[in-house]
Amino acid sequence: MRTLSRTTLALMFCGLAALLLWLPPVADLERWSIDQRFIWRGPRAPSADLRIIGIDDASVRAAERPGYLWNPLYAEFLKGVGQASASTVLLDLVFKAGSDLALREFIGRFFADRGIVIPPPVLRQFSLDQPLREAVLATGKLGLRIVLGYTWEKGQPVTIEDALLRSVPFGQVGFFNVSTDPDRTVRSAVLYGHEPQTGRFLPSIDLVVASLTRPGLFTLEGSTTPRIDGKPLSPGPDAREALIDFVGPAGAIPIESFKDVLADIHEHPDRLARFAGKTLLVGVVEIADVKMTAAGLMSGIELHGNIIENLIGRSFLRQPPAGFEPALIAVLLLLMTAAWGNSLRSGLLLTLLGCPAWFALVTRAFSTGTVLPLARPILLLIAGSALAALWMYRRAEEGRRKVRELFGRYVNDSIVSSILQQSPDAFLGGTRRQVCVMFSDIRGFTTFSENRSPDQVVQFLNRYFEGLTEIILSHDGVVDKFLGDGLMAFFNAPLDTPTYAVKAADAALAMRAFVKREEIRRLVDPFDLKVGIALHEGPALVGNIGSMRKTEFTAIGDTVNTASRLESLNKEFGTDIIASEQLVAMTGQAFEWRFLEERPIRGREQTIRLYALIGRKLVDPAARRGEHT
Repeated sequence: MRTLSRTTLALMFCGLAALLLWLPPVADLERWSIDQRFIWRGPRAPSADLRIIGIDDASVRAAERPGYLWNPLYAEFLKGVGQASASTVLLDLVFKAGSDLALREFIGRFFADRGIVIPPPVLRQFSLDQPLREAVLATGKLGLRIVLGYTWEKGQPVTIEDALLRSVPFGQVGFFNVSTDPDRTVRSAVLYGHEPQTGRFLPSIDLVVASLTRPGLFTLEGSTTPRIDGKPLSPGPDAREALIDFVGPAGAIPIESFKDVLADIHEHPDRLARFAGKTLLVGVVEIADVKMTAAGLMSGIELHGNIIENLIGRSFLRQPPAGFEPALIAVLLLLMTAAWGNSLRSGLLLTLLGCPAWFALVTRAFSTGTVLPLARPILLLIAGSALAALWMYRRAEEGRRKVRELFGRYVNDSIVSSILQQSPDAFLGGTRRQVCVMFSDIRGFTTFSENRSPDQVVQFLNRYFEGLTEIILSHDGVVDKFLGDGLMAFFNAPLDTPTYAVKAADAALAMRAFVKREEIRRLVDPFDLKVGIALHEGPALVGNIGSMRKTEFTAIGDTVNTASRLESLNKEFGTDIIASEQLVAMTGQAFEWRFLEERPIRGREQTIRLYALIGRKLVDPAARRGEHT
């Protein structure tokens, strides 16, 4: 199959690479491939210091109260784990401001409608928030660090109205918000931001929890760019965001039911020792706050658990420098251009070996925490190979079509098929080879045509040339051209035919027999149809010669000129088939020849011995039987 020029390949592959770098669906596919890598890798062991306390469906049923009446339960929880010496508690919950005011207004209105006035000091005793605020303050004195959160949109000012949030140090408050990709999947964590009006540093709740869990590891206060051991938080290009290395799917970090912990606080306080020195993450699971992440669907508190685990263990996924992928694409373009410019086999080999090799490297790198680009390199190899192979196939088909159009007019179908099985390009150029050239001419054709109508002449010539063409093609010859009432043909091209000289002589004999058919005689009656045929063997230049508008597969050279001059000698010697000594020598003992004479031929310095073809040699039946005895 014909290869494409390296310039064509380079332009084609560069265009494909630009398309892959620009198309949004390719970026989506790259993100999807990251998700799949978590599946291929499988879950890993989470940090032993983290515990998730899930407010699940069982906890809601056991509480027998609506959500806005849960603050006393949270107070009980904080007191219990505080006395158990837990290290840090994250409450991934939104506390609405003003719930106490709404409760007091409701109670006052309820009794007022019934004629009972409740004094304000008594009303102030009714509180849902007060027990929780008192528990936050009391456990804080015991050393329990409680982290609360607020919602914040990037570029907006921070507004913290809730009294509960103001009851903890600002260093124990962070924003909840997480980052989502265009497909609404969480793959990265927003670690911090800055308030636009004041430039104040704003950490996420994950960063706050991690800094409290590992005191001294992070530098946060007074720093516009927090660091871990003097290094940026994220190994990626933006220190504010980091690709999350998820421990695994939902449930990979163990979850305890909030109901069970409350039960232990009331009935088995000794069991709370399991929380000593641990970081507890409290949030809703199963019933709400579900996020789509790279590791699948999981609750918001599990998502925060993964981010905190990454911060504590410094295990965020690492990304190569920004210029890595363009450099990789450039290297692939060079390799693909070289491989496909060499051959189809080397191009396919590059794809078949390169795709699994790069896939193995990417998965291996991911197991060590490094994210290498997968979609674009693989797509470039596969799509580039498909494009190059398709283009080469179309070029090959175009070449085959040209071969069929070109050689189908000169040679039989079997030779055309043989050419197509080889490299057609090799036959579209020129080559020097030994051939047998045949010229044929009708004697006295001028007289014949003058005594016939044009339609009769054309009808006869069409039938005559049709018969001669079939004979020549059936003997693996090439019908070069028709010369008025004559024709030129040659044998042993475009393919090698070991017995081409014998086949040429057999074709001449078949042509002799053809013109003697009754059908042909009736077409020319009463004209005495005589045909002269000449055969000469020698070297010739064979190839496609012509212009853009007209091309012929022909033979040129001294051998052709000599054969043409031999044909005119038939009239002088009174023969119908004349051949040179070179042709006679090539046929061996298969034919009977009559020597005519040795004479010079115009245009040649040497003389040439001429022979007339009598026919095939008859084999003695007795001798033939002896051969099989």
